[in-house]
Amino acid sequence: MIAVMPLLIWAVPVCFALHVVEEFFLPGGFMPWYHQFRPWRAQATPRYYLKVNGIVLLIAIVVAATAGTDGTGNEGVLIVTGALTSNVLLTHVWGALATRRYSPGMVTGLVLILPLTIGVWALTIGVGRTEPIAFLVAAVVSPLKEIHAARPPAKDRS
Repeated sequence: MIAVMPLLIWAVPVCFALHVVEEFFLPGGFMPWYHQFRPWRAQATPRYYLKVNGIVLLIAIVVAATAGTDGTGNEGVLIVTGALTSNVLLTHVWGALATRRYSPGMVTGLVLILPLTIGVWALTIGVGRTEPIAFLVAAVVSPLKEIHAARPPAKDRS
């Protein structure tokens, strides 16, 4: 079981990179779709999305490089996979339902990121070398960015 862990950990940045390819290149169209779903984000430029996705990819790589291959030290992997899954569910799936349109990134999210997250979390739990509080922290921290993004600015909430 532990032998699979390094493969899953390094699959996180690879799957995220494929997710970004779906969002912006094949088939692309994420920005217009997202700005329709969350119009208060319409001022965001391509450069902004490049920076954000670059930072997330860098974090995923650093976390993969520093995670334990024996089931220890995986707290960062739990947070990253939890955050990516929160993005899939709270932006792509919820957004597709709300707009009644395909959300660029939803396929890789559901086919790659969601099962990867389940696998990483299940193996980490199965190995039993991560403190239970780490799972609680990851579950609470992971969706915060998506919850924040879902809220319109204060002036638009009334």
